[in-house]
Amino acid sequence: MVEKFIDPMRNVLTTFVKRNPTIGYCQGMNFIVGTLLRHMNEVESFWVFVSIAENILPLDYYSDMLGILVD
Repeated sequence: MVEKFIDPMRNVLTTFVKRNPTIGYCQGMNFIVGTLLRHMNEVESFWVFVSIAENILPLDYYSDMLGILVD
């Protein structure tokens, strides 16, 4: 069951990093994307994840990693 999510998760995260190279990949993003993929397709998961990362989280969330450490 988990194997069917590996390629879509890789695609979502790779595309996200290409869209947001300054953020890049952070450990734990795979858990969020994996959860999204359980409820929607790959394209929808990508755009919801982009919305979370770009619009919901504070701008400095990734810059000093303090937000991630607190969460």
